[in-house]
Amino acid sequence: METKVLQTRDMYTKLTSVTVVIMFTVYCYVDGMMYPDKLMNSTTCEEFSQSARFNPYSVLHKHWFVFYYWGPVIPRTEYVFEYPSRKKKSSIHHILDEHVSVPINWTAKFVVMTNLVTNFSSLLVEVGDHGQFLEYPFLKIKKGEKITPADVRFKQTGDNKYIGFMMCEEETVQVMCQKSEIPRKKFIQDAASRIGYRGLSPKSYLYQGHNWMPIPEDDEEMYWMPHEAQQREKKALDKQLEGETEN
Repeated sequence: METKVLQTRDMYTKLTSVTVVIMFTVYCYVDGMMYPDKLMNSTTCEEFSQSARFNPYSVLHKHWFVFYYWGPVIPRTEYVFEYPSRKKKSSIHHILDEHVSVPINWTAKFVVMTNLVTNFSSLLVEVGDHGQFLEYPFLKIKKGEKITPADVRFKQTGDNKYIGFMMCEEETVQVMCQKSEIPRKKFIQDAASRIGYRGLSPKSYLYQGHNWMPIPEDDEEMYWMPHEAQQREKKALDKQLEGETEN
């Protein structure tokens, strides 16, 4: 009899523990609080770069606009990638060489990435075949201090339209493209999903009516028309407005 009672209590304890875990999990998720990484089920840096490819020399001198992202709210962001001239490279050696915690491998592929909005630049140095890079920011530091590079990942889509940029420590991801390739509103999530990232709370400021929006929402249809069609639409609208003015 005593054994039965103990077994019953043990079973009750297990069931109670499971119930508590389930309640805690649902509560944390709904309330939006911090919760264990395993519950987030977000793509890790390793998973992101598993089948990634990124040739930094194929994206040079073009403006890449961030149209979608996962992470804290950010302002309008636009990047350009450049291979430094001999003079610029010499300057980078002076800025970084003696001031980094991880020596720079100058035999690897490298480019300078500049945020065109903030005018902040950093050196990207390839450390793997699947879009793995170390990012060395150009910072002014005090004597004796060292710049620690960030672990970042890049991924291009097969048609080279979109670039995924993941900052591993911050666990933030940005999806960028050239302005001429910005997806229309109804396709924007499908386009962003092509980089193969899974995460919570994706955001896009393109179609929220902010003053930095490159495509005015009311004019979206005309924006995507060929130039000749835009001109015809404009003439028809002007004619319509002239008629209304005469009346």
